Amino acid sequence: MRLKSKANIYLCLLLLLSLFLILLKLGFWQLDRAQEKERYQQQLAQRMETTLSTLPELNAIEALNQQSIELSGYLLHQYTILLDNVVKRGQVGYQVLVPFRLNINEEQLILINLGWVSAGLRRDILPSLSHWKTLQNIRGQLHIPTSNPYLLTAPVRDTWPKVVAEIDFKKIDLQFNEAQAIKSSLYPAIVRLDNDSEIGYQKEWRWSNKMTIDKHIGYAVQWFALSGTLLMLSGYFIFRLRKERQCPIN
Repeated sequence: MRLKSKANIYLCLLLLLSLFLILLKLGFWQLDRAQEKERYQQQLAQRMETTLSTLPELNAIEALNQQSIELSGYLLHQYTILLDNVVKRGQVGYQVLVPFRLNINEEQLILINLGWVSAGLRRDILPSLSHWKTLQNIRGQLHIPTSNPYLLTAPVRDTWPKVVAEIDFKKIDLQFNEAQAIKSSLYPAIVRLDNDSEIGYQKEWRWSNKMTIDKHIGYAVQWFALSGTLLMLSGYFIFRLRKERQCPIN
């Protein structure tokens, strides 16, 4: 279909230019994401080389996600929290979170993620859980959970263990203080046990999305290839228009 006016020609050229710039921007965005992930992996490697023996200051939590840590204390199994709707290999289950009282500060609690257990066929029957009541040296990595507005509501229970749809540290801290004889403070992070820990359940942690650095670079190459293809087609389009006497550009 021939263009019959300069206005239509210029409009097409403007659209092609806009699309070309969008494709370039997407390519550079993927490269930026690859660089961010590379920096994160370098930081993560540094965190894994050192193991903390105390909880970090609150203002440093966000920067220490997946930081290795070792703590001494004991588990309060009577106040277990079950994180609902955790799917593993197509099966719904719970992550078992148990408060851990530190030896160096008995007013300080932190949730220990002992791993995943199956929910079973009936939602009104909770899974049988093991207890490790002796003094424990917990080794794992700090985890800062993120909120998810699309989570299903967990069933309400008046007794322990409590079932929750997401981790709300303030609400859980309030429940702990209402249930215990002494006041405690819940640290706003979770320790995920090491995979080789002798205690706990299934421990296959997912820390981030599966987009690798190579995938980001691959997507960037695709966007740049599309932009190059569009540029060549645009050049051919302009060349053909110049040869059309009926629709000259100038």
